[in-house]
Amino acid sequence: MSTIEDAIVGKISKKAVDRKEYEALVSRSLPHVIRNEAENAHYTRVLEFLDAKPNPTAAEQELADLLTVLIEQFEEQHYALKPATPTAHLTELMAANGLKQKRPRGYLRNPKHRI
Repeated sequence: MSTIEDAIVGKISKKAVDRKEYEALVSRSLPHVIRNEAENAHYTRVLEFLDAKPNPTAAEQELADLLTVLIEQFEEQHYALKPATPTAHLTELMAANGLKQKRPRGYLRNPKHRI
């Protein structure tokens, strides 16, 4: 084995993962860094399929863990929420629910509705 192969070949994890099964799963799905919406949608479907299995094998769980990391990384980069003030959050929620400013103000001032 060359030095590169020595560096690449190693333990999958501490779990008892069937190496051949994992290699077959990876060779079929070819997971890699997600770069666009289509790849994100594809890997999300694969992950949903794996998550729906009632008794996934250790290799399937390992692949699901890898896909989770890749999907989270993509979504954090592309769908990250911008920092906002509490007022901005409330304004957005009000707009999304069709509320006017006077309605929540009266609601919040009513002692019956306080936590």
